[in-house]
Amino acid sequence: MGRPYTYVTLISPGGVLTRAFADGTHALMRTCAGYLHSQDDGLLVEMAERREPVPWESAAVRDEAIRSIRARMDLEDGERADLIAWIEGTPYYE
Repeated sequence: MGRPYTYVTLISPGGVLTRAFADGTHALMRTCAGYLHSQDDGLLVEMAERREPVPWESAAVRDEAIRSIRARMDLEDGERADLIAWIEGTPYYE
């Protein structure tokens, strides 16, 4: 029986993490909407600069982010609509 491993996962302010899998592979994924204005990996910066989108952890996580953005009062209506459209077009892991 092997020794147990301890994994520490850090999530960036923009909601991005690198997940390690048992087979030794890693995947970069967005696990929440996070701080939208993060200059490193925030959704607003990703959209504005047309960066390659970070895939979502799952469709459910992506849908939850869309619901949370719809409820935010700190975004202008046009910016909110553009961001939701951007997120709807981003990939996710299945």
